[in-house]
Amino acid sequence: MISGEIREQKKSLRKFYQQRRMQIPKPQLVSLNTAIFDKAVSLKEFKEADAIHIYASMSERNEVDTFSIMEYALRNKKRVIVPIMMEAGKLKHCEIDSTSSLKKNSWGVPEPVDQKLLDQINPDVIFVPMLAGDLQKNRLGYGKGYYDRFLASTNSVKAGLLFEKQLSDEPIPVDSYDVPLDMLITEKRILK
Repeated sequence: MISGEIREQKKSLRKFYQQRRMQIPKPQLVSLNTAIFDKAVSLKEFKEADAIHIYASMSERNEVDTFSIMEYALRNKKRVIVPIMMEAGKLKHCEIDSTSSLKKNSWGVPEPVDQKLLDQINPDVIFVPMLAGDLQKNRLGYGKGYYDRFLASTNSVKAGLLFEKQLSDEPIPVDSYDVPLDMLITEKRILK
């Protein structure tokens, strides 16, 4: 399949899975997020981690809640590193000591403010945002390439957080630069 075809398929799938995620009723999100939280923090990789890298979720987009995972990690003396979106699809990284240091940027993404940027990071686990995933652990992101660039540069365990409704039985189209994940965590299962 040529890259232009893949791009169009991904665009269509993004729209489908965004709508699908937005259809989850808010009351149901609470129990789904609790189940994902329980699975994420019970992972051997999480328990043994000194440092985790985790995106700050956007509740208005019905993303899997990551604030509870961040707060749990901080209470358990883990280093918590959160990304900051920069120009040209690059991520910078910042260690936080509280989720109260996160404020929404111009795109509505919570990011650290007044925190020191890290030159080098080597997290044990990276929790990755996604719109959809498949059984081969391929990820459909938001299409800007921020995470593909970042994930290609690290050997950390890459864990995608998504609701079961975002899991596709059919393979998601991938380009050569797409980085498969090591595991996917839904409210019902952990795919490794």
